[in-house]
Amino acid sequence: MSEMALTVDHLIVVGRGQLLADAGVEELTGLQSVLVRAAWSQELARLLSAEGATVRGSGSALTITGMDSAAIGALAAELGLALAELTLQRTTLEEAYMDLTGDTSAPPPSASRAE
Repeated sequence: MSEMALTVDHLIVVGRGQLLADAGVEELTGLQSVLVRAAWSQELARLLSAEGATVRGSGSALTITGMDSAAIGALAAELGLALAELTLQRTTLEEAYMDLTGDTSAPPPSASRAE
């Protein structure tokens, strides 16, 4: 799908006869998250959540949405929390497609017959 992302501007995604998306590539792949690795990740996760960010992950690695990397870095610096990694991650077209289609690629459940 990486080749498709380079050659098309607009996509229509259909699953099980339903229109799932009719949007530009930028709109479909526009979701960004930030990967953060820190020794104090649970403390940082609590603080970022309090600031309105969505935090996923466990251990030293967190995936943050709803807050940009500059704001995350500034908050960590303000609190004296050292970050081992702060990386912007963009959703790929394949990830967006899989999120959209989810269960739609599986065949519909067969209706049980009445006996």
